[in-house]
Amino acid sequence: MHNFLIFLSLLSFLCQFSLAKQDLGTKEINPLELVEQDQSHEALSSSDIFNRNILMGSLLEYTHCSSYKPGAFAWYAHDGNEKTGWLLDHQNNTGYLEVSWGLASVVDEIYLLEKSNKIISYKVNLYDGEKWLEIAAGNKLGRKKISFNPTKASALRIEITTSAKNGGIAEVEVYNSKVKTLAKYGSEALIAAMKKSNVQVFYKGSPYVFSSYGLKLIDPRKRDALYADSWSGNVLKSLQAHFKLDSQMTFKGAFKQKIKTLCESNNLDYLEHNSLVLIGKNTEVLNSVLGELEQTLSQNPYMIKNKSQIDGVIKPSLEKVGKTYEWAGLRSSHILGTNSDAWLKYSQIKSVRTWAGAPRYMNSYIRPVNKIKDSGEFEIAKTKIRSKPEENKYVSWSPFMNKYHKDLKEEFSVYEKLGIKVINETGPKDWPDTIHDDFIQWASTYAFTYYLAKNFNVAVHQYGNEPDWYFNKSTEQQVARRLTLIADAVHCAIDDVNRDYGKNLESIFTAPVLAGVSNGRSARIMMRNLYTRYDGTKSERKLFQLFNRHRYSGRPHQNDLEVAQVKEMMKDEAGEILPQIFTELNYSTGRHWARPKTTFTNDSPRVYTSIANIWGEMMEEQGVYGIFVFKLNDKDVFFRDDIGPFSNTITYSIPAEHDLDGKLKEHNQIAYGTKNFEVCRLFSKGFHGSRPLLKTTNTCSDYQYKAWTSYDEKNQRYYIWSVQNNKNETYNLEFDLSEIDVTEGALVTVETVSPIRHGEMTQLLHLGKDKKISLQQGSYSSVLLTIHQEKMKEEKIFAQHAKTILNGREVSDKSQLEVSRQKGQNNISILEFSLPKVEIKRAVLQFNAKAESSFDYDDGFIFRLYKIDPDKKIEDVLCKDVSALKNIDLKNYPIGHLTCFKDLRKLSVDATEAINESIRLKQEKIKFVLIRELYWPDESTDHIKSFVELGNELAPQMRLVFE
Repeated sequence: MHNFLIFLSLLSFLCQFSLAKQDLGTKEINPLELVEQDQSHEALSSSDIFNRNILMGSLLEYTHCSSYKPGAFAWYAHDGNEKTGWLLDHQNNTGYLEVSWGLASVVDEIYLLEKSNKIISYKVNLYDGEKWLEIAAGNKLGRKKISFNPTKASALRIEITTSAKNGGIAEVEVYNSKVKTLAKYGSEALIAAMKKSNVQVFYKGSPYVFSSYGLKLIDPRKRDALYADSWSGNVLKSLQAHFKLDSQMTFKGAFKQKIKTLCESNNLDYLEHNSLVLIGKNTEVLNSVLGELEQTLSQNPYMIKNKSQIDGVIKPSLEKVGKTYEWAGLRSSHILGTNSDAWLKYSQIKSVRTWAGAPRYMNSYIRPVNKIKDSGEFEIAKTKIRSKPEENKYVSWSPFMNKYHKDLKEEFSVYEKLGIKVINETGPKDWPDTIHDDFIQWASTYAFTYYLAKNFNVAVHQYGNEPDWYFNKSTEQQVARRLTLIADAVHCAIDDVNRDYGKNLESIFTAPVLAGVSNGRSARIMMRNLYTRYDGTKSERKLFQLFNRHRYSGRPHQNDLEVAQVKEMMKDEAGEILPQIFTELNYSTGRHWARPKTTFTNDSPRVYTSIANIWGEMMEEQGVYGIFVFKLNDKDVFFRDDIGPFSNTITYSIPAEHDLDGKLKEHNQIAYGTKNFEVCRLFSKGFHGSRPLLKTTNTCSDYQYKAWTSYDEKNQRYYIWSVQNNKNETYNLEFDLSEIDVTEGALVTVETVSPIRHGEMTQLLHLGKDKKISLQQGSYSSVLLTIHQEKMKEEKIFAQHAKTILNGREVSDKSQLEVSRQKGQNNISILEFSLPKVEIKRAVLQFNAKAESSFDYDDGFIFRLYKIDPDKKIEDVLCKDVSALKNIDLKNYPIGHLTCFKDLRKLSVDATEAINESIRLKQEKIKFVLIRELYWPDESTDHIKSFVELGNELAPQMRLVFE
């Protein structure tokens, strides 16, 4: 097993601690600043191949703790830096720290270093895959080495009691003293040879480099699983950084000549061996291990590794343990002239959070003739507005409609067409503390809520976005009045729309929309006023239906803990618990995604696997009604400026070079949904709508591996969400379905998000008599299993027409279809199928395809499948310019991705919704386009193309499943 690490700072020691003891600073951090810092870190663990610490490079986001002081996170206890550390929150003098490292392995030594010298008792436990085993306990900790009999374990738990505030652990390391190297870096001979040399080893076409610092990415921000022919530039940068070269040379010509020139000018050895290139000093000592080096770098570390032993058995039952989320969606806005509607349709998301705020749209149209002077005038004006919402002297409807109705209709009609539930960011968050300004905000919120409910049936609203800072400077009475005032406006508006238009909308208001401390002063004020109106009178119904907050963190356990803490706070303050909703959630806030500040993107494995686990673990905690990942549109789509695609947005904008004409559009278009987006898409498919959550047991020794099961009664199918976040290994899993209601022969599909898979269908199976499924789940992957209850009738149909278009002309070769995007040679392929007359349960479009590359590196080539309008005119326009599918919309939209490799493989796409839509429209045929598009600036796909077999049983086919 080999893997790479993308961590930046390096340990220089083996088993000894050498850094001075130093307490963390005590500077107070305000809540919003804390949110920004919370998960913005670089990954700090060592990637030194000579360090045998098993915790080296373990996933920081999965380190658990009972509580932590702001800025002293749990993962600081194994970041390779004694100056940092995990500290208990100041309110606690007892707590625990848990660190895990994947599947159980043999360990026999633990090194601990205390932080702040305040621990008066401690206990150390190991998790053996089934239970916790105590291996040490005592009073003073200090700096300690704990030796014990070799024990197979996958996690470590340290419990502490302190004499004063903020005690904790500075550093913890775990070893198997009998082993000289870590397997993920290679054999003992390889490590010894690397130790004697000072060499960087490259493999042609691979994004990875092997050096004395370990296997790592040349450029950690490069997206995974895509071919690139521009890797030599990153090689040069890596060499210059590693050997501290100051070369400012302008490189031209072939890759080899560039490297040779650099080596000659800096007295470095240069060695070629097959596809290997070695640069550095003392390269001769690696001669005996060149074969292993070549094998190490030639294989994508994320490819499935065949294993014989079972690493875990996952067994769902019919026992209900709760509900799934009602809403599992994302933040979105659709602007006229953009293609976000097509991407929403592809996502099949059933809920979105929108950003049409009353202060922005309606405030300027609230125009009372006279200033409101007191509460009596306020109530009189309020009564007049409610009696005639669309005909009163306070709201200027005509200019509002003239300016905004077209754009708002364009956006919210899309959600209605797609059956998407909307929660809107409607309310204000701060205004001058006068009765007149209170009226302006009440009337604005009321009028805009009325408008959205009347026209688009929007009945779920939230208070203004992240009012933490404003609330912190306000009195308790001001906070309570503002929250309840806006709640009253929303409920009054929905009630009046129901009265005026005979609707039956359920009014839902969510607050306080906090970004920082979720169980602090502002949250408690809201809970104490659940039934108290802005004027102090009591209300029979709750003013707040959902507790709304934001969270940016990649630590699943911390999110669970905070959900539990908020539930306790609500019970204490109000005697009842509101469901929680997260209208923003992601790995980190926006400011930390821009280059070159961080090493992560929404395609980074540790980002999307963390979020995949958060989806599952917060659902398991129960009490969370919905989550909205932030966000579908790029900032420059929404704000119409060039903030750029590298934000916490889960899509990327189309670069100018995406189209052959290279012209910038009025609005940036979505070009690419990240893997974090794909995680959201797949999870939502199986775990929205308050479906039953079923008890699921698993025997995997990895303390962090998790799986969850839901049941979809309407469609008679089960869903299993399986998240594997070990970056070093493939897991051989068995899914035992014998305790749920499924029959032999039932269809099972597997969809995967991983470094080499883009939310694709990776397997199509049928249950055998034993009702068990074996699945090899690769590292850093999230998998959705869809299990139909009954065996159903299946039918296979082949494409009626299939052709490849090269630069606008049909290719004469009928033996295969081609897809590529190259300078002067763009290939797209078009398929046409006849449709059945009745709707189907599932439709899977299958291809047999492979990639052709000028590189030997075992990587994937991804292309996209679109459904297009069967009108011949659409096809004719597309064939004239095959660089990109322009102007995609609700008729022409993406339905899936396919990744080809060097060997011929079966590729599958779920086309169920596209097929059923065409059948409902009484269409007799359906057309698909296979196309390779650029997803981000500077991406290169030259010299790469994929081939799809034609003319035999390997030809493209549609597998239709009927009841």
